[in-house]
Amino acid sequence: MTTNRLTRKLLFGASIAVTAPIFALVSASPSSASSASVVGNTPWAVLLCKYADSSAVPMTKAQAITTFTQPGNASMYDYWRDNSNGTIDLGGSVVDDWQAIGKTTDYHTGAGLTADRYKLVSDCIASHPNVKVTPTTRVLTLTNTANGHDSGGYQSSAYANATVLEGSNIGSLYFRGQEMGHAYGLNHAYDSGGDPSGEYRDEYDVMGNNSVGLSAPDRYALGWLNGSRVATRSTALPSYELSAPFHNTRPGWDAIRVDDPTDATHFYMVEYRQQESWDAAIPFDGVVIHEVQADGKVVLQRVQPQPGIAALTANGSTWQNASGAVKIKLVCHDTTRGTATVTIDPLAYASCGSGFLPAPPNGTGTTYSGGTGSVDVCTTCGPKRGPIHFA
Repeated sequence: MTTNRLTRKLLFGASIAVTAPIFALVSASPSSASSASVVGNTPWAVLLCKYADSSAVPMTKAQAITTFTQPGNASMYDYWRDNSNGTIDLGGSVVDDWQAIGKTTDYHTGAGLTADRYKLVSDCIASHPNVKVTPTTRVLTLTNTANGHDSGGYQSSAYANATVLEGSNIGSLYFRGQEMGHAYGLNHAYDSGGDPSGEYRDEYDVMGNNSVGLSAPDRYALGWLNGSRVATRSTALPSYELSAPFHNTRPGWDAIRVDDPTDATHFYMVEYRQQESWDAAIPFDGVVIHEVQADGKVVLQRVQPQPGIAALTANGSTWQNASGAVKIKLVCHDTTRGTATVTIDPLAYASCGSGFLPAPPNGTGTTYSGGTGSVDVCTTCGPKRGPIHFA
Protein backbone atom coordinates (compact mmCIF):
# COMPACT_ATOMS: atom_id res chain seq x y z
CA MET A 1 0.00 0.00 0.00
CA THR A 2 1.35 3.38 -0.87
CA THR A 3 0.35 6.61 0.76
CA ASN A 4 1.33 8.70 -2.23
CA ARG A 5 -0.21 8.83 -5.71
CA LEU A 6 2.36 7.15 -7.91
CA THR A 7 3.32 8.20 -11.44
CA ARG A 8 5.51 6.98 -14.26
CA LYS A 9 7.87 9.95 -13.90
CA LEU A 10 11.54 9.15 -13.28
CA LEU A 11 12.40 10.34 -9.80
CA PHE A 12 16.09 9.54 -9.66
CA GLY A 13 18.57 10.44 -12.35
CA ALA A 14 21.49 8.52 -10.90
CA SER A 15 21.81 5.00 -9.62
CA ILE A 16 22.83 4.33 -6.04
CA ALA A 17 26.01 2.32 -5.63
CA VAL A 18 25.40 -0.90 -3.71
CA THR A 19 27.19 -4.23 -3.51
CA ALA A 20 24.24 -5.91 -5.22
CA PRO A 21 23.32 -5.01 -8.83
CA ILE A 22 22.88 -1.26 -9.32
CA PHE A 23 19.38 -0.05 -10.06
CA ALA A 24 17.28 3.09 -9.97
CA LEU A 25 13.77 2.94 -8.60
CA VAL A 26 10.89 4.72 -10.20
CA SER A 27 7.96 5.45 -7.95
CA ALA A 28 5.07 4.36 -10.09
CA SER A 29 1.50 3.26 -9.84
CA PRO A 30 0.40 2.42 -13.35
CA SER A 31 -3.27 2.77 -14.09
CA SER A 32 -5.22 -0.35 -14.80
CA ALA A 33 -6.16 0.88 -18.26
CA SER A 34 -2.53 1.35 -19.27
CA SER A 35 -1.20 -1.81 -17.64
CA ALA A 36 0.48 -4.19 -20.05
CA SER A 37 -0.59 -7.82 -20.24
CA VAL A 38 1.28 -10.09 -17.84
CA VAL A 39 1.50 -13.73 -18.88
CA GLY A 40 3.55 -16.83 -18.19
CA ASN A 41 6.21 -17.23 -15.55
CA THR A 42 6.63 -14.31 -13.13
CA PRO A 43 9.36 -15.28 -10.63
CA TRP A 44 9.93 -13.31 -7.44
CA ALA A 45 13.01 -12.82 -5.29
CA VAL A 46 11.73 -12.77 -1.71
CA LEU A 47 14.39 -11.16 0.47
CA LEU A 48 14.11 -11.19 4.28
CA CYS A 49 15.93 -8.24 5.81
CA LYS A 50 16.64 -7.61 9.50
CA TYR A 51 17.29 -4.22 11.10
CA ALA A 52 20.24 -3.90 13.47
CA ASP A 53 18.08 -2.62 16.32
CA SER A 54 15.44 -5.36 16.23
CA SER A 55 15.73 -9.10 16.78
CA ALA A 56 12.12 -9.83 15.84
CA VAL A 57 11.51 -12.50 13.21
CA PRO A 58 7.85 -12.33 12.15
CA MET A 59 8.21 -15.22 9.70
CA THR A 60 10.77 -18.00 9.22
CA LYS A 61 12.28 -18.75 5.84
CA ALA A 62 10.26 -21.94 5.68
CA GLN A 63 7.07 -20.00 6.38
CA ALA A 64 7.96 -17.44 3.73
CA ILE A 65 8.44 -20.21 1.17
CA THR A 66 5.04 -21.67 2.05
CA THR A 67 3.38 -18.23 2.07
CA PHE A 68 4.76 -16.79 -1.14
CA THR A 69 6.31 -19.28 -3.54
CA GLN A 70 4.78 -22.75 -3.16
CA PRO A 71 1.37 -23.87 -4.43
CA GLY A 72 -1.06 -25.06 -1.78
CA ASN A 73 -2.21 -23.79 1.63
CA ALA A 74 -3.79 -20.66 0.12
CA SER A 75 -0.37 -19.23 -0.74
CA MET A 76 0.32 -16.17 -2.83
CA TYR A 77 1.31 -18.60 -5.59
CA ASP A 78 -2.29 -19.84 -5.47
CA TYR A 79 -3.68 -16.32 -5.21
CA TRP A 80 -2.04 -15.09 -8.39
CA ARG A 81 -2.68 -18.31 -10.29
CA ASP A 82 -6.39 -18.16 -9.41
CA ASN A 83 -6.86 -14.42 -9.95
CA SER A 84 -5.10 -14.61 -13.31
CA ASN A 85 -7.24 -17.59 -14.39
CA GLY A 86 -4.04 -19.62 -14.67
CA THR A 87 -2.38 -17.06 -16.94
CA ILE A 88 0.65 -16.57 -14.68
CA ASP A 89 2.61 -18.61 -12.17
CA LEU A 90 5.34 -17.89 -9.64
CA GLY A 91 7.57 -20.81 -10.57
CA GLY A 92 11.26 -20.19 -10.13
CA SER A 93 10.80 -17.78 -7.23
CA VAL A 94 13.44 -17.85 -4.49
CA VAL A 95 13.35 -17.00 -0.80
CA ASP A 96 16.59 -15.97 0.90
CA ASP A 97 16.86 -16.20 4.69
CA TRP A 98 17.05 -13.26 7.06
CA GLN A 99 20.12 -11.10 6.51
CA ALA A 100 21.24 -8.05 8.45
CA ILE A 101 20.72 -4.79 6.59
CA GLY A 102 23.38 -3.11 8.70
CA LYS A 103 21.08 -0.18 9.37
CA THR A 104 18.78 0.75 12.22
CA THR A 105 15.08 1.26 11.70
CA ASP A 106 15.27 5.04 11.72
CA TYR A 107 17.75 5.02 8.82
CA HIS A 108 14.83 4.45 6.46
CA THR A 109 12.66 7.10 8.08
CA GLY A 110 12.72 10.83 7.58
CA ALA A 111 14.01 11.45 4.07
CA GLY A 112 10.55 11.13 2.60
CA LEU A 113 8.41 8.17 1.64
CA THR A 114 9.88 7.49 -1.79
CA ALA A 115 13.51 8.12 -0.83
CA ASP A 116 13.22 6.00 2.32
CA ARG A 117 11.77 3.06 0.44
CA TYR A 118 14.40 3.51 -2.25
CA LYS A 119 17.14 3.14 0.37
CA LEU A 120 15.37 0.21 2.01
CA VAL A 121 15.08 -1.82 -1.19
CA SER A 122 18.67 -0.95 -2.16
CA ASP A 123 20.01 -2.01 1.23
CA CYS A 124 17.92 -5.17 1.28
CA ILE A 125 19.13 -6.29 -2.15
CA ALA A 126 22.70 -5.47 -1.14
CA SER A 127 22.40 -7.72 1.91
CA HIS A 128 21.55 -10.71 -0.31
CA PRO A 129 24.48 -10.82 -2.77
CA ASN A 130 23.93 -14.51 -3.56
CA VAL A 131 20.48 -13.91 -5.02
CA LYS A 132 20.52 -13.30 -8.74
CA VAL A 133 18.05 -10.58 -9.64
CA THR A 134 17.40 -10.30 -13.38
CA PRO A 135 15.46 -7.63 -15.28
CA THR A 136 12.36 -9.87 -15.18
CA THR A 137 12.55 -10.67 -11.48
CA ARG A 138 10.06 -9.01 -9.16
CA VAL A 139 11.64 -8.15 -5.82
CA LEU A 140 9.71 -8.56 -2.57
CA THR A 141 11.57 -7.17 0.43
CA LEU A 142 10.31 -8.23 3.86
CA THR A 143 11.56 -6.40 6.95
CA ASN A 144 11.44 -7.76 10.46
CA THR A 145 9.84 -4.62 11.89
CA ALA A 146 8.00 -1.59 10.56
CA ASN A 147 9.79 1.73 10.13
CA GLY A 148 6.57 3.74 10.10
CA HIS A 149 6.04 3.76 6.35
CA ASP A 150 3.72 0.75 6.28
CA SER A 151 4.22 -0.98 2.92
CA GLY A 152 4.96 0.07 -0.63
CA GLY A 153 5.01 -0.88 -4.29
CA TYR A 154 7.52 0.43 -6.81
CA GLN A 155 8.63 0.18 -10.38
CA SER A 156 12.32 -0.16 -11.16
CA SER A 157 14.26 0.89 -14.24
CA ALA A 158 16.45 -2.21 -13.94
CA TYR A 159 13.98 -4.80 -12.62
CA ALA A 160 10.33 -5.46 -13.24
CA ASN A 161 9.22 -4.07 -9.86
CA ALA A 162 10.15 -3.90 -6.21
CA THR A 163 7.73 -4.19 -3.32
CA VAL A 164 8.07 -3.67 0.43
CA LEU A 165 6.25 -5.43 3.27
CA GLU A 166 7.11 -4.36 6.79
CA GLY A 167 6.80 -6.23 10.08
CA SER A 168 3.32 -7.48 10.91
CA ASN A 169 2.02 -6.53 7.46
CA ILE A 170 3.73 -9.64 6.09
CA GLY A 171 0.84 -11.69 7.47
CA SER A 172 -2.00 -9.74 5.86
CA LEU A 173 -3.49 -10.94 2.57
CA TYR A 174 -4.61 -7.36 1.97
CA PHE A 175 -1.06 -5.99 2.22
CA ARG A 176 0.54 -8.91 0.37
CA GLY A 177 -2.02 -8.81 -2.42
CA GLN A 178 -1.99 -5.05 -2.87
CA GLU A 179 1.79 -4.60 -2.85
CA MET A 180 2.41 -7.54 -5.16
CA GLY A 181 -0.40 -6.14 -7.32
CA HIS A 182 1.55 -2.90 -7.70
CA ALA A 183 4.46 -4.98 -8.97
CA TYR A 184 2.17 -6.39 -11.67
CA GLY A 185 1.28 -2.86 -12.73
CA LEU A 186 -1.94 -2.13 -10.82
CA ASN A 187 -2.94 1.12 -9.17
CA HIS A 188 -5.14 1.63 -6.13
CA ALA A 189 -8.87 1.09 -6.59
CA TYR A 190 -11.27 3.90 -5.70
CA ASP A 191 -14.86 4.32 -4.57
CA SER A 192 -17.47 6.72 -5.94
CA GLY A 193 -19.24 7.51 -2.67
CA GLY A 194 -18.31 8.91 0.72
CA ASP A 195 -14.70 10.01 1.00
CA PRO A 196 -13.90 12.82 -1.47
CA SER A 197 -11.00 10.95 -3.09
CA GLY A 198 -12.40 7.45 -2.61
CA GLU A 199 -8.89 5.98 -2.38
CA TYR A 200 -8.65 2.73 -0.40
CA ARG A 201 -12.48 2.49 -0.25
CA ASP A 202 -13.23 -0.33 -2.72
CA GLU A 203 -14.02 -3.43 -0.67
CA TYR A 204 -14.39 -5.59 -3.81
CA ASP A 205 -10.75 -5.25 -4.86
CA VAL A 206 -7.54 -6.03 -3.01
CA MET A 207 -6.19 -2.86 -4.64
CA GLY A 208 -8.87 -0.99 -2.68
CA ASN A 209 -9.36 -2.02 0.91
CA ASN A 210 -10.03 -5.68 1.66
CA SER A 211 -8.42 -9.12 1.74
CA VAL A 212 -10.22 -10.27 -1.39
CA GLY A 213 -9.55 -11.05 -5.04
CA LEU A 214 -9.01 -8.66 -7.92
CA SER A 215 -11.83 -6.84 -9.65
CA ALA A 216 -12.69 -7.54 -13.28
CA PRO A 217 -11.10 -4.27 -14.51
CA ASP A 218 -7.78 -5.27 -12.96
CA ARG A 219 -7.86 -8.73 -14.51
CA TYR A 220 -9.06 -7.27 -17.83
CA ALA A 221 -6.20 -4.76 -17.95
CA LEU A 222 -3.58 -7.44 -17.30
CA GLY A 223 -4.96 -9.79 -19.95
CA TRP A 224 -6.29 -12.28 -17.41
CA LEU A 225 -9.82 -12.40 -18.81
CA ASN A 226 -10.40 -14.38 -21.98
CA GLY A 227 -11.84 -11.98 -24.52
CA SER A 228 -14.42 -14.56 -25.59
CA ARG A 229 -15.82 -14.49 -22.06
CA VAL A 230 -16.21 -10.71 -21.85
CA ALA A 231 -19.54 -9.56 -23.27
CA THR A 232 -20.06 -6.13 -24.82
CA ARG A 233 -23.04 -4.20 -26.16
CA SER A 234 -22.20 -5.61 -29.59
CA THR A 235 -22.85 -9.10 -28.22
CA ALA A 236 -26.48 -7.95 -28.35
CA LEU A 237 -28.06 -10.48 -26.00
CA PRO A 238 -31.20 -9.65 -24.02
CA SER A 239 -29.53 -10.80 -20.82
CA TYR A 240 -26.24 -12.21 -19.64
CA GLU A 241 -25.39 -14.87 -17.11
CA LEU A 242 -22.30 -13.81 -15.16
CA SER A 243 -20.20 -16.34 -13.25
CA ALA A 244 -18.54 -15.69 -9.88
CA PRO A 245 -14.76 -15.75 -10.50
CA PHE A 246 -13.86 -18.48 -8.00
CA HIS A 247 -16.90 -20.75 -8.23
CA ASN A 248 -16.28 -24.41 -9.04
CA THR A 249 -18.42 -24.16 -12.18
CA ARG A 250 -18.13 -21.32 -14.68
CA PRO A 251 -21.14 -21.53 -17.04
CA GLY A 252 -21.43 -17.88 -17.96
CA TRP A 253 -19.56 -14.73 -18.83
CA ASP A 254 -16.66 -13.42 -16.74
CA ALA A 255 -17.74 -9.81 -17.16
CA ILE A 256 -19.60 -7.33 -19.34
CA ARG A 257 -17.82 -4.30 -20.72
CA VAL A 258 -20.42 -1.54 -21.07
CA ASP A 259 -19.31 1.46 -23.09
CA ASP A 260 -21.03 4.78 -22.52
CA PRO A 261 -22.76 5.74 -25.81
CA THR A 262 -22.45 9.42 -24.87
CA ASP A 263 -18.81 9.44 -23.73
CA ALA A 264 -16.13 7.21 -25.26
CA THR A 265 -13.46 8.28 -22.77
CA HIS A 266 -14.60 5.82 -20.10
CA PHE A 267 -16.43 2.51 -19.73
CA TYR A 268 -17.88 0.21 -17.09
CA MET A 269 -17.06 -3.38 -16.13
CA VAL A 270 -19.89 -5.47 -14.68
CA GLU A 271 -19.22 -8.71 -12.79
CA TYR A 272 -20.80 -11.03 -10.24
CA ARG A 273 -18.99 -11.64 -6.94
CA GLN A 274 -19.87 -14.25 -4.32
CA GLN A 275 -18.57 -14.88 -0.79
CA GLU A 276 -16.29 -17.83 -1.46
CA SER A 277 -12.64 -18.72 -1.94
CA TRP A 278 -10.52 -15.53 -2.27
CA ASP A 279 -13.75 -13.49 -2.12
CA ALA A 280 -14.88 -14.86 1.24
CA ALA A 281 -14.41 -11.41 2.81
CA ILE A 282 -16.54 -9.40 0.38
CA PRO A 283 -19.42 -7.76 2.28
CA PHE A 284 -22.30 -9.00 0.08
CA ASP A 285 -22.91 -11.33 -2.84
CA GLY A 286 -24.00 -9.30 -5.82
CA VAL A 287 -23.35 -7.63 -9.14
CA VAL A 288 -20.45 -5.18 -8.89
CA ILE A 289 -19.92 -2.26 -11.27
CA HIS A 290 -16.63 -0.43 -11.76
CA GLU A 291 -15.97 2.58 -13.93
CA VAL A 292 -12.64 2.71 -15.76
CA GLN A 293 -11.97 6.40 -16.26
CA ALA A 294 -10.00 8.08 -19.04
CA ASP A 295 -6.81 8.10 -16.94
CA GLY A 296 -7.23 4.42 -16.09
CA LYS A 297 -8.48 4.96 -12.55
CA VAL A 298 -10.79 2.13 -11.44
CA VAL A 299 -13.75 3.43 -9.41
CA LEU A 300 -16.34 1.27 -7.68
CA GLN A 301 -19.84 2.53 -8.49
CA ARG A 302 -21.50 2.38 -5.10
CA VAL A 303 -25.23 1.67 -5.19
CA GLN A 304 -25.69 3.38 -1.82
CA PRO A 305 -23.48 6.09 -0.26
CA GLN A 306 -20.84 4.82 2.11
CA PRO A 307 -21.13 2.98 4.39
CA GLY A 308 -24.00 1.55 2.35
CA ILE A 309 -24.05 -1.49 0.09
CA ALA A 310 -21.87 -1.22 -3.01
CA ALA A 311 -23.24 -4.10 -5.07
CA LEU A 312 -26.61 -4.85 -6.63
CA THR A 313 -27.82 -7.53 -4.23
CA ALA A 314 -31.61 -7.78 -4.55
CA ASN A 315 -33.39 -9.28 -7.55
CA GLY A 316 -34.72 -6.41 -9.61
CA SER A 317 -32.29 -3.87 -8.22
CA THR A 318 -30.91 -1.34 -10.69
CA TRP A 319 -28.11 1.12 -11.28
CA GLN A 320 -27.62 3.86 -13.84
CA ASN A 321 -24.86 6.37 -14.39
CA ALA A 322 -25.31 10.10 -13.85
CA SER A 323 -26.33 10.78 -17.46
CA GLY A 324 -28.74 7.86 -17.60
CA ALA A 325 -27.03 6.55 -20.72
CA VAL A 326 -25.92 3.32 -19.02
CA LYS A 327 -28.53 1.23 -17.20
CA ILE A 328 -27.92 -2.11 -15.53
CA LYS A 329 -30.42 -4.41 -13.81
CA LEU A 330 -29.84 -7.53 -11.72
CA VAL A 331 -32.57 -9.95 -12.82
CA CYS A 332 -31.62 -12.59 -10.25
CA HIS A 333 -28.68 -14.47 -8.81
CA ASP A 334 -28.17 -18.09 -7.84
CA THR A 335 -25.50 -18.81 -5.23
CA THR A 336 -25.63 -22.56 -5.90
CA ARG A 337 -24.73 -22.06 -9.55
CA GLY A 338 -22.52 -19.12 -8.66
CA THR A 339 -24.21 -16.97 -11.29
CA ALA A 340 -26.23 -13.80 -11.76
CA THR A 341 -28.45 -12.87 -14.69
CA VAL A 342 -28.09 -9.25 -15.76
CA THR A 343 -29.67 -7.11 -18.46
CA ILE A 344 -28.19 -3.93 -19.89
CA ASP A 345 -31.06 -3.57 -22.38
CA PRO A 346 -32.63 -0.12 -21.81
CA LEU A 347 -36.18 -1.28 -22.55
CA ALA A 348 -35.96 -4.31 -20.30
CA TYR A 349 -34.49 -2.11 -17.59
CA ALA A 350 -37.48 0.23 -17.83
CA SER A 351 -40.19 -2.44 -18.15
CA CYS A 352 -39.24 -4.99 -15.50
CA GLY A 353 -40.67 -4.29 -12.08
CA SER A 354 -39.01 -5.18 -8.80
CA GLY A 355 -39.41 -8.93 -8.28
CA PHE A 356 -40.83 -9.23 -11.83
CA LEU A 357 -44.33 -10.17 -10.66
CA PRO A 358 -46.57 -9.85 -12.45
CA ALA A 359 -44.59 -10.23 -15.63
CA PRO A 360 -44.97 -7.36 -18.10
CA PRO A 361 -47.23 -8.17 -21.06
CA ASN A 362 -45.74 -9.41 -24.29
CA GLY A 363 -44.94 -6.64 -26.70
CA THR A 364 -43.23 -4.42 -24.16
CA GLY A 365 -39.86 -5.32 -25.56
CA THR A 366 -38.74 -7.75 -22.86
CA THR A 367 -39.55 -10.99 -24.66
CA TYR A 368 -36.95 -12.14 -27.17
CA SER A 369 -36.78 -15.04 -29.59
CA GLY A 370 -33.64 -16.75 -30.78
CA GLY A 371 -30.73 -18.71 -29.36
CA THR A 372 -32.36 -21.33 -27.16
CA GLY A 373 -35.91 -20.06 -27.75
CA SER A 374 -38.18 -17.29 -26.54
CA VAL A 375 -37.35 -15.79 -23.18
CA ASP A 376 -38.72 -12.97 -21.08
CA VAL A 377 -35.71 -11.36 -19.44
CA CYS A 378 -37.91 -9.94 -16.72
CA THR A 379 -38.88 -13.34 -15.35
CA THR A 380 -36.25 -15.83 -16.48
CA CYS A 381 -33.14 -16.55 -14.43
CA GLY A 382 -30.71 -19.17 -15.53
CA PRO A 383 -28.35 -20.13 -18.31
CA LYS A 384 -27.28 -17.39 -20.66
CA ARG A 385 -29.30 -17.09 -23.85
CA GLY A 386 -27.55 -16.78 -27.16
CA PRO A 387 -25.36 -18.63 -29.62
CA ILE A 388 -22.38 -19.02 -27.25
CA HIS A 389 -22.44 -21.30 -24.23
CA PHE A 390 -19.48 -21.95 -21.98
CA ALA A 391 -19.10 -25.47 -20.65
